[in-house]
Amino acid sequence: MRRLILLLTAFAAVITCRQETCAAEVAQNGGRITGRVLSQSGEPLVGASVLVEALNTGDDTDRSGGFSLSLPAGRHMLKVFYLGYVPRNMEVTVKPGGTVSLKEIRLKPSEVSIDQVVVHGGFNRFSKKETETVARMPLKNMENAQVYNVIPRQLTQEQLVVDYNDILQNITGGNVSSSNNSSNQSMLRGFRTFNGLRNGMASYTMIAIDPANIESVEAIKGPAGTLFGNSNASLVTFGGVMNRVTKRPQDHFFGEAGFSAGSWGLGRFTVDLNTPLNDDRTALARINAAYHTENSFQDIGYQRNFLIAPSLSLRVNERLSLLFDAEIYRTTRFLPANFSYSASGVTFDNMKDLPLDYRTSLSGSDLDSKLGTSNFFAQADYKISEQWKSTTNYSYAMTEYYDAYRLYTVWQTDSTVMRGVMAQKPQRQIMTSLQQNFTGDFKIGRMRNRIVTGINYTYFKADLRYTSALPYDVVNINQQPFSDIQISELDQIIADNGGYTQQRNEEHNLGIYASDVLDVTDRLFAMASVRYDYYKSKGVYMNGKMTSDAYDQSSWSPKFGLVYQPWKEHLSLFANYTDGFSNQNGADYYGKVFKPQRARQWEGGVKLEAFDNRLTATLSYYDINVNNVLRQDTEHLGFSIQDGERSSKGFEAEIVANPLSGLNLLCGYGYNDSEYTRANANVEGKRPLGTPVHMANFWVSYRIPVGIMKGFGVGLGGNYASDSYLNDTNTFVLPAYFVLSSTVFYEKNKYRIGVKVGNLTDEKYWSYIGSPQKPRHFICNIVYKF
Repeated sequence: MRRLILLLTAFAAVITCRQETCAAEVAQNGGRITGRVLSQSGEPLVGASVLVEALNTGDDTDRSGGFSLSLPAGRHMLKVFYLGYVPRNMEVTVKPGGTVSLKEIRLKPSEVSIDQVVVHGGFNRFSKKETETVARMPLKNMENAQVYNVIPRQLTQEQLVVDYNDILQNITGGNVSSSNNSSNQSMLRGFRTFNGLRNGMASYTMIAIDPANIESVEAIKGPAGTLFGNSNASLVTFGGVMNRVTKRPQDHFFGEAGFSAGSWGLGRFTVDLNTPLNDDRTALARINAAYHTENSFQDIGYQRNFLIAPSLSLRVNERLSLLFDAEIYRTTRFLPANFSYSASGVTFDNMKDLPLDYRTSLSGSDLDSKLGTSNFFAQADYKISEQWKSTTNYSYAMTEYYDAYRLYTVWQTDSTVMRGVMAQKPQRQIMTSLQQNFTGDFKIGRMRNRIVTGINYTYFKADLRYTSALPYDVVNINQQPFSDIQISELDQIIADNGGYTQQRNEEHNLGIYASDVLDVTDRLFAMASVRYDYYKSKGVYMNGKMTSDAYDQSSWSPKFGLVYQPWKEHLSLFANYTDGFSNQNGADYYGKVFKPQRARQWEGGVKLEAFDNRLTATLSYYDINVNNVLRQDTEHLGFSIQDGERSSKGFEAEIVANPLSGLNLLCGYGYNDSEYTRANANVEGKRPLGTPVHMANFWVSYRIPVGIMKGFGVGLGGNYASDSYLNDTNTFVLPAYFVLSSTVFYEKNKYRIGVKVGNLTDEKYWSYIGSPQKPRHFICNIVYKF
């Protein structure tokens, strides 16, 4: 490792010298272009992209909207982009040794979201904090008391991501995993968190997600019930919420086709095609598609995935714009197996001591599952006035299990394993959501107010058909190969145990919310938010009979935040109080209906954006307390008591930097102290399963920004997690791990080539359900751009 560091240092020094030489050549034979990019009202547009695509170079504007480019003498076409504004093309002639001053470039607002395309190396590629989802309004990171991470496409492209979990590994303090239904999850601040939002809307996706249509992923930390509600615990948890932002149509023609090949028969094809549909570019279309095939590194297993994601945007007039998009995803795969053990029959208590080869599966060749999701989304943006905008959103998300099997392995002794299978076929879960937001930006006296007020209705329906985890057989790990699991035999076992259980339940949720950010001074910002939710369950029906009564609950959820900037626009001190809730159905032994489970978080910290955004950092401390937690009623079996409590506190630090042109790095660290503070005796005082105390991630890359090797780059990154537990009783250890990955890539105007080595050191590690993760693997990728 020491030699590698010395080698990289020497390499960087050589490249820096070459870079300075090239810069000197440009200074002798060329000139400069300077200017400022402003909105129509004269506000500086920070982070706007000024590009010279013919030279594959450009610059991002600074805090004053300024930029500066050193270019060869001659005529150049500048393209100026900024999110939410109409781009401009400008022809400029540069003379040797001269400076062209464009003074002010004003951009018009656009109802069409413009992609900020950045192709050069000298800027903070991984710092993309611009988002309207976190606060449900346009609010800069330095003005926001909320902690959040944004994982941009520029980073995941460089990492050669072909699996959605690889994106989540970049979340500060996140411990990534997949459940045995294959859904992508991350442990945020000690709580298992699903991908519950898509473009800021509820989207119930309980199976794996393909990354081909992802523009960015946003992890909003802490209880987020005030703005996002919690009608379904799979959407928003007390550790936070994850929102995936999909690719949208842009106002110019472009496209790319990619192919990836790698270990275990990996073959992946992707297409991204964007085009205007008319001459005035008021109708735009984009389509993303992917086909993915890959075998398991174990002796049984594979996945075959298909995604198609079309989108259409229409600018009806200067005030009204419409957006429609869809995601159709189908997959055939083997679901991860669940691991459990008999404490009395097993002598080992650490997954690293498992007496089974890492590449040996206990599954059966017939246990492939067929799953799918269908997401449809519509949005209407209407500009009411210069101060007010209306946004209407509609979302429909359906998850289907056509034919699914989950394997459960129970180690009875050190050499014998009972295999059980849960079957699901067919079953469907549908979530429909309608949302209306009004956002305003106005002054009362001298104080600026940025406000959002809205109403959200969500309907959820589940029609399930499944079995319990039925015992199939007992195998001896010393007598391989294992007998195969036959579907015909499994069907007979299911019939002998009463067949499939059919479950049906419906939920309705209505939320009303408002949030205001008040500029008390130009350095002090105060946020106050509140939400009221009304939740109604129509009860649960099992095989046609109601087994859980209908009920309704209502809840208030406040949120407050303060931000003070001792160094204006560069250093922020922040504090917040946030509230979250989770509806609980049922009643205790005495018939008392359960209340919503509640979480309250206090948080404070520091945010930094300095050196023209080349250095950004967020440091925060949080303290979350949860009450109304259900726990087992030991005096009345089959019932629960709602007096449990849980705490989670810790520290997080994220640093994103561009210390020199072409060098970019992202570092994250999370410390988490989680505990069941009031619970049943066997878990009180223990840590929740799958929650490491220490988590860290980093990615550092260097791409040559100038010269004959311009576009060539290397990247190195890793993830660390300390020991955690497979169970809440803390009797079985999931060992610590440190996984390294690296990439080498070369990008030009028309193509991009990359090679990745994942898990460089061939580390053995497991997910929180005891599923082994990929050993060392290779990926080669080539993309043609047009």
